[in-house]
Amino acid sequence: MTSSTQPTKPTRPPQLPKHTKQTQPPDHRSIRRLIRRIGNHLVNYGFVAVGVLGLLLHGLSFRISSLLALAAFSGYLIALTPVALLLTGLRRQLRPFVFAVIVTVVGATVLIPRFVASDAGYLHGPRIVVMTGNLRLGSTDPASVVRLVREHHVNVLMLEELTKQERANLKNAGLDAALPYSLVDPRPDARGVGLWSAYPLADREKYTTFTFALVSARLLIPGQSASPTVAATHMPGPFPQSPDDWLKDMARLPKLLSLLENSATPYGGGVLVGGDFNATLDTAQFRKLLSDGYNDAGEQAGAGGARTYPADTWYPPLIGIDHVLTNKATAQSLVTVSLPGSDHRGVITTVRLDH
Repeated sequence: MTSSTQPTKPTRPPQLPKHTKQTQPPDHRSIRRLIRRIGNHLVNYGFVAVGVLGLLLHGLSFRISSLLALAAFSGYLIALTPVALLLTGLRRQLRPFVFAVIVTVVGATVLIPRFVASDAGYLHGPRIVVMTGNLRLGSTDPASVVRLVREHHVNVLMLEELTKQERANLKNAGLDAALPYSLVDPRPDARGVGLWSAYPLADREKYTTFTFALVSARLLIPGQSASPTVAATHMPGPFPQSPDDWLKDMARLPKLLSLLENSATPYGGGVLVGGDFNATLDTAQFRKLLSDGYNDAGEQAGAGGARTYPADTWYPPLIGIDHVLTNKATAQSLVTVSLPGSDHRGVITTVRLDH
């Protein structure tokens, strides 16, 4: 009996479990394209975004210490916008180029006026040389201060962080001989200020509504009908400590500036206010002071980029927080000078009164 043969069943290839998927090798070309696209966007829009951030920090009024500190440096961010214009132009990227043009033009309207001097050639009023400086808790070399006063023929001197000991040191160094008229309010630490003049002083005032000392007086200039008012001030630092005192004093200051202007009007007008404002031209609260006839002497003299702080480091000062405000007067020149022992550079400006 012959046995029948059974057909063999074809073998199936092993099946993967249903939940298991076969992995595909990464597409390196897609990854490179993604990286290239991201890089292009960063190049095209990165500096534009930096410029926009700078304009926002410049334009907005902040009440937080860290943001106030950033706002003080916003001019540097705005100054980077031409880089965006150059890069997008070279790469022929129309849309980001248009954005870069807009941001650059707006930034230029902010920065360029600081370096264009005002015309003071038509003024015929008295010429006054004003100096202001921060004494760093009364530790600045007094002989250097007196030397600067004499070398630059300073008529009015405003000093901040004046202590009783530093007041005595300055007197011993000969300041009272160089500038014989004074109104001082020395206090401990950073709170004192002083005002010295080559001319007699009238209407002497000491103000007690501010955190630090603030003094003002009217100059009696021989042979001149104009009798301008001068003031020395120091605003508290808004960083890294709480900015509350700085905010309160900066809010009070416009009222005082208006009062000084009104009191000076019967005597021919003219107000000069010098000091450490702990604010730059990029700080919104400071720019609010530059209204109702007040101007920044640095801007008027085309020296709006003058930097005064910090002055005790290996690198040059980064920001200008020491200012002279003018009312019915125009600054013709402005320079910064070294104050040995201080963390600020001093400011010396030559001002011509309007009348």
